[in-house]
Amino acid sequence: MTDAANANVFSASTAQSSTLAIFTIQHPVSTDVWAAESSKTLQWTTPQPGVPTNVKIEYNVDGTWKNLPETDGTPNDGIVTNSGSITWLLPVNRNVAAKIRISDPNDATSIIESDPFKIRGDMTITSPTAGTESWEVGTTQAVTWTKHGNITNVNLQITGFYSGIAGLGEPG
Repeated sequence: MTDAANANVFSASTAQSSTLAIFTIQHPVSTDVWAAESSKTLQWTTPQPGVPTNVKIEYNVDGTWKNLPETDGTPNDGIVTNSGSITWLLPVNRNVAAKIRISDPNDATSIIESDPFKIRGDMTITSPTAGTESWEVGTTQAVTWTKHGNITNVNLQITGFYSGIAGLGEPG
């Protein structure tokens, strides 16, 4: 900055200055729906790449802000190199209004929050898998799955062709 009336009066912003730490969060955004316990890339920009040198990243999935788990510098303080992105292993909590926030660790007034985004549960059927299994009537078969997220109950529904099995109806 300079004084328009006196060129001898000026102040230069340094790379450590939070006046340059204006963050724009690119991901997550409000339309993102991410699966719990999956890895996703958080992305942000600043007017001058790499300024400030480090950023603090926090997340909120249950009403409490927590430091982003990481191993840069002092582990799990949420402070990472300002590279513009970092991979985050999402927590187990499902949430319809999760948020992250980014700040200059040297300036608490620089905090910017993301729009709310969704963290959903996810399930993968592990048996049967091929869709070509043939199970004999009257036998017991295991239906198994893996889950991601704090899913406590599931409803199983059988669909397909069940010709001749009493109570299961005819194909439609």
